[in-house]
Amino acid sequence: MRPGLVSGLLVLLAAGLLGSRIYAREQAKLVNIHQQFSEEQQRQALREDLASRLRQLDQIRSHLAPEVETEWLFEQVHTLAQNVGINVTSLTPLPPKPLEEFTQVGVNVQFESSYHQLGTFLSQLENAPAFLQVDDLEVGTGPQTGVLSVRITISSFSVPLPTVAQKSG
Repeated sequence: MRPGLVSGLLVLLAAGLLGSRIYAREQAKLVNIHQQFSEEQQRQALREDLASRLRQLDQIRSHLAPEVETEWLFEQVHTLAQNVGINVTSLTPLPPKPLEEFTQVGVNVQFESSYHQLGTFLSQLENAPAFLQVDDLEVGTGPQTGVLSVRITISSFSVPLPTVAQKSG
């Protein structure tokens, strides 16, 4: 054999081995890039899902008490009562009741009304933009014929704002 042919074959063999190593290394990089791309797609999908859920939570929260204080609930109940011509005689806050994911806020309301006013008031509570719940209702005869003495407990819920973990570094 010719020495030039042997050295040429050796160079070709060395180039082939070196090339295959380079190719394997580049293939590993490509696999890593595909994996990173897939992980980034998953993170993006999670971000979109989180954004969607936060929008849903904001929409739900808009129907709930904005804070644990009962002032908001006082205003809601008093406005609805005035809308149907009910004169509230007593509006007493109930202590906030912490539950697993939210806090229940409530008020006891006393008033005198006609049957029609009571029905309209209950209908307005049911159809109010805010979530208002009747927890207790006592109806008795009032001081005059056709007048009812009403005591009602109304509540709503307050959901704390979500906390978002911040990246450090």
